[in-house]
Amino acid sequence: MKKISLVFVLFLFIGCSEKEDGQEKIRIQVQSGDLNRVKSIVSVDSLSLKAGVNYVLQDTEERIIPAQRNGDVIAFSINGLPANDSILFELIESDSFKEKSTKINFKEDAVELSNSSGSPGFQYRTGVGGLDQNIVDEVFYRGGYLHPLFTPNGRSITEHYTENRPHQNGIWTGWFKTEWNGLKPDFWSQAEQTGKVEVVTINRIETGPVYGELETTHHFNEKITGNNSTIISDAWKVRYYNNLEINGRPINVIDLNVVQTNISEHPFRLIEHVYGGIGFRGSDDWLGEGKMDFITSEGESRAEAHKSKAKWVGMSGQIDGKKASIIILAHSDNVRFPEPVFINQREPFFTFAPLQEGDLILYPSEHFKAKYRYIIMDGNLPSTEIIENYWRDYTNPMTTQIIIQ
Repeated sequence: MKKISLVFVLFLFIGCSEKEDGQEKIRIQVQSGDLNRVKSIVSVDSLSLKAGVNYVLQDTEERIIPAQRNGDVIAFSINGLPANDSILFELIESDSFKEKSTKINFKEDAVELSNSSGSPGFQYRTGVGGLDQNIVDEVFYRGGYLHPLFTPNGRSITEHYTENRPHQNGIWTGWFKTEWNGLKPDFWSQAEQTGKVEVVTINRIETGPVYGELETTHHFNEKITGNNSTIISDAWKVRYYNNLEINGRPINVIDLNVVQTNISEHPFRLIEHVYGGIGFRGSDDWLGEGKMDFITSEGESRAEAHKSKAKWVGMSGQIDGKKASIIILAHSDNVRFPEPVFINQREPFFTFAPLQEGDLILYPSEHFKAKYRYIIMDGNLPSTEIIENYWRDYTNPMTTQIIIQ
C-alpha cells in the first residue's frame, strides 16, 4: 500500500490590537444573545499577540480557564451563560494548561485524536494498514475517512468495510452519479472502478487544551481513461474538542468542514440522486429493523424522514449491550439548507443529500462547501429541545467585544 507522509471556534471573530510594550490589558466580553448557552466555545482572532506566548483567561472572580492559541486566534470554552447576559475575561500570559492538551497517536495508516486524559475521540484513516486486509475485496480499499468515532466510554459508533456495504466507511465523502469531460466516474460505490477518492497528504496537525485539529487533502481521480486525472481537491478540517460535558454528561464533539474544489479544466456535474455527499455508517450493532432509533429536527421518525428536509438528525441504539447516541448538526451555510435526508430503513446508513433537489455543477475553480458537527455520547439522545439548542449554538454563535486598557 502507498504510505502517506503525515505532516502536522467556532464562533464570531473580532479583531483588536495591543501596544508593542505589552502593558495594555486585553479583556474579552462574551455575549450570549437570545440563547441560553450550555457549553460553548468562543474564538477571537486578529489579536496581535506576542510571538511565542501562550495565554489563559481569568474572569472577574479570578477563576482561570484554559485558552488555545493558533497564531493570532484565541479559543476557549465557557460552561454556560443565560440568554441576554455577558461575561468578561482578561487575557493573561501563562502555560498553566500546557500538560492538559489533546493528544495525537500515530498508528499504521491512521491518526488518532484523544482528549487530555487519553480517551480517544476519533481516528482519521489514510489506508488499510493495520487492518485485516481479507475483510473485503481490495477494490474497496481506501483512505480519507473518519473511523472509529468513539463515545466518551470508548465504544465505536461507526463502522467500515461492512460485508453488505463495503464502500461505506465511518464518515466519508463521495458522489455516485457524475459527469466530467464526457465521462461518468462513480466516486461513491467504487465497485466499477471508474473513480476513486485518494489521500494526498495531511497538511497540519494541532493539539492544545481546547481542541485537537487536523487538515487533510484528498483527490477525486477518474479511473476510466487510465490517465488518473484529478477532478476534485477535497480539503477537510476536522476539529475535536477537549473534555466537553453538558450537565455533568461527557460528550465528544467533532466539527467537519469540507471544501471540494474543481481543479480541472472542465465542468464537473453532480447529477440528481437520492444520496451522495458526506455519508455516515453506524455500528453493525444497529443493523436490522428496529435496532436504531432516529429523529429529525422536524420531528420525523426513521419511517417518515426519508426525502424530508432537516437541520439536524439524531440516532441512537445499543452498542456492545449499552446505549450510545450521535447527533449530526447541519450548518445553515450549507447548500440547499435545510438539507434533504436519506435514511435507510434497515441499515445504519444516513446522509444529508442536497442532490435530491437536482443537479449541481462545479465549473473550474468553483467550490462545494459543507459544515457539520457530530455530537457523540453514551446513553440515550437528549430531548429535542436540547438538541435544538445545540444546533442554534452551532449556527448562531455568541458575539464578542474586545476591550483594551
